[in-house]
Amino acid sequence: MRKMLLPGLFACLLLTSSEGRGQEAYPNRPVQIVVTFPAGGSADFVARLLAERMTRTLKQQVVIVNRGGAAGSLGARVVATSPPDGYILVLTSVGALAINPAISRAKPYNTLQDFAPISLLAKVYEVTMASKESGLKSLTQLVTTAKASTRKLSYASTGTGSVPHLAGELMKQVTGIDLVHVPYTGGATAMADLLAGRVELLIADIPAYLPHIQSGAVVALAINSTERTSAAPNIPTAIEQGFTDIVADNWFGLLAPAGTPETVIATLNQAVVIALRDPSLKEDFARAGASPVPQSPAEFRAYIASEEVRWGDIIKRAKIQE
Repeated sequence: MRKMLLPGLFACLLLTSSEGRGQEAYPNRPVQIVVTFPAGGSADFVARLLAERMTRTLKQQVVIVNRGGAAGSLGARVVATSPPDGYILVLTSVGALAINPAISRAKPYNTLQDFAPISLLAKVYEVTMASKESGLKSLTQLVTTAKASTRKLSYASTGTGSVPHLAGELMKQVTGIDLVHVPYTGGATAMADLLAGRVELLIADIPAYLPHIQSGAVVALAINSTERTSAAPNIPTAIEQGFTDIVADNWFGLLAPAGTPETVIATLNQAVVIALRDPSLKEDFARAGASPVPQSPAEFRAYIASEEVRWGDIIKRAKIQE
């Protein structure tokens, strides 16, 4: 009997030991982060600074893969249906996580059911800019001009359902002005038309457009946040100009597919927090108009839930659900 039992017992112990070593070894191969926007934008900027530091902590290469489309939803949907093993993650924005699902009746995914939040990464300041031809110098002047004008002023965004689009809708709701929304497929073409005076306004993440603001090629009217950005400290907030409810920060977060083991999520969260607390990363973020915001997975989950409610209300008032 002992001769019969011992081989089986040994096999069980060997299997358990192997499983334990497999769990302890994470990660034992490169980790892929799918960035749901093209290279060169704010999300890509955040991702590459993060990946460099996570690679050092995890001792495995963290690889960035850009997969844009559908305002961030395309890449997110790919990750949502990927194996929940911690080797494919998604870095995306409030637009893909809290706005797009609220706009689309055919929801591409349920954010809090289909993903395992790892951490909020960065808050990116939104700026309202005007063309030099418009003659606008402040948000207050914009509101006065829009109310007195016999034609509607136009504002460009990086696409329907994007944070800039919703920031414009929020501005309309708060100020009572009416503007024509002109969606673009990317920031470069939107900026080109702003520089040419074909649209009067552009609302966008500040990092990609800071050089145009600093050179005086366009006029920054307001930062749509609760505070000024150190990257451009002379630009007043909308709140400072009397519009206390115009707060429309963009933000980026890191998530894994739902079902990813909690131990893996904890390892990734620790690597993210170490990266975001790196003084050199903070300096790089600050120069570009971004602010690192590390959170625990539970805090990030609660934050996403609150943002779903806030942006959902704005979308309903704007009547832009598809």
